[in-house]
Amino acid sequence: MYERLGPQIHDVQGRKAPVRTEAAQRLPSPHHLVLHTESTAKMGGGPKVPYPKHVWSPAGGWYAQPANWKRNTAVIGAVMAGVVAVLWKISAEKEVRYVMPQEGRFFPSRYWSKQLIEYDREQAARKAKDTAQAEAVQNS
Repeated sequence: MYERLGPQIHDVQGRKAPVRTEAAQRLPSPHHLVLHTESTAKMGGGPKVPYPKHVWSPAGGWYAQPANWKRNTAVIGAVMAGVVAVLWKISAEKEVRYVMPQEGRFFPSRYWSKQLIEYDREQAARKAKDTAQAEAVQNS
């Protein structure tokens, strides 16, 4: 490897290294340079696959309009919706709240969280019971 000793570059044994440009001096060693020749372009596993390079679509790869793209889109959309619905249901069943939301405030999970639905029912029953008791006290 090359080390800098003064203004010149020397290798580990003290021999002068070949003079390199400033950009090349930033490289650790000239052995790391890889030269691309025409022979490297011929390497590979076989002949090149002929496909039209001017056409590329997300729906069909290099085919412009596959015959069943609408059905494929509908199927994957339905699968994604099903997965989201299952995960949503599992999440709603496992949701636990230790502090309940304030009454009357908008809280979206009130519509699907089992714990919050039961809590709101209990609060409504308690409120109805309290108002019935208050009316009974006023009427007596």
